[in-house]
Amino acid sequence: MDLSQHPTRLFVNDTLFTEGSGGNVLGDPVNAVAWITNHLQSQGVMLTAGKFITTGTVCTIYPANSGDQIKADFGELGSVSLSFE
Repeated sequence: MDLSQHPTRLFVNDTLFTEGSGGNVLGDPVNAVAWITNHLQSQGVMLTAGKFITTGTVCTIYPANSGDQIKADFGELGSVSLSFE
């Protein structure tokens, strides 16, 4: 799968807010993983099994408000939804 071209859509209250792709993260999310791995290694820290990292955002950030329903749709990779009270 070419993550640099993989689409993401962000919905706010069932309305499309923004769209993006993995290319918005240093050209490819894999580049972000390589960068953080190399940076940590230069500091004597290794990524090991069980550690989590984030590659960054692929869409414009939405400042959620109370009552908002948010859904991030990652296509064939799945989706995640949450509500703010």
